[in-house]
Amino acid sequence: MKEIVIFCQAPADVQYALSLYHTYQGEGTFHFFVINVEGMYTFLTGLKLKNAHIEFIPYPNFKIKNPKSILKVRQYIKNNIKQHFQGLTNCEIYYFSNKHDWLAFAFIAHLAKRNKIFCFDHYAKAIPYRKKGLLSAKQLVLLLIYFYLTRGFLHYEWVNDKGVVSFNSDRYNIVDRAISISDEIYFKYAYHIKINRFHNSVLFFESKVSNHHVIVNYEETLRNVINYLLGKGVTIYIKPHPRLGYSKLLDECDVAILPAYIPGEFISYSQFSAIVGISTVAIAQVARRSD
Repeated sequence: MKEIVIFCQAPADVQYALSLYHTYQGEGTFHFFVINVEGMYTFLTGLKLKNAHIEFIPYPNFKIKNPKSILKVRQYIKNNIKQHFQGLTNCEIYYFSNKHDWLAFAFIAHLAKRNKIFCFDHYAKAIPYRKKGLLSAKQLVLLLIYFYLTRGFLHYEWVNDKGVVSFNSDRYNIVDRAISISDEIYFKYAYHIKINRFHNSVLFFESKVSNHHVIVNYEETLRNVINYLLGKGVTIYIKPHPRLGYSKLLDECDVAILPAYIPGEFISYSQFSAIVGISTVAIAQVARRSD
């Protein structure tokens, strides 16, 4: 039986990871490696998947001006490679993003030597990155540090004039492979909420976007929207972002806070009167499934 390794790098990856599991279940053993977002680990372990091992690997911290912290991170990466990846050969490796995640890139660069690597970068299709830009002195230093830490080929790409560290997958014979999502997984692994069907209920995705200045006077606007819905007798269920959480002003409101670790795509939404989302891609998947 073959071994399949899947890196979950962000909450939106879970639906693709579970689609792979659903497709190849019974053909081999699965190893899920959750990078940095503990909520994904909590959700996946709660599913009690058969023939599947799930590990959580948090991000280590380092400071540019502290060489000792950089050496510690390099040792941390070496220890994880020895513990989790040293003996893996002829496995199928899947990951979902060539941006940001330098820790996963370190593991993938190592695994590429003796395994088949497949990438479905679903973020690249949604976000317009450009590959040319002028590196600042700090970015150049960081790039050198990342190369030392990961032993991988990295570069910067730009989105909205912001530099993003990226993995040079072309150097590793990595195959781009599209992954079709099986709608069956949303029902099989759904999170059900007990709702009074005689009341109007709204599922409200919220993730502290006030920090990003997306909406002017965000907290005041959010409070007004919540109070308006409550005044109409609507029951509100807040779905926090798995990593960012939710705006703490909501603790003062008569709303129900759902577990942050549940990926929005896996909430059973049929019992809600409406679904509202602020700065979330999960609602797009909900809209697609409701067509």
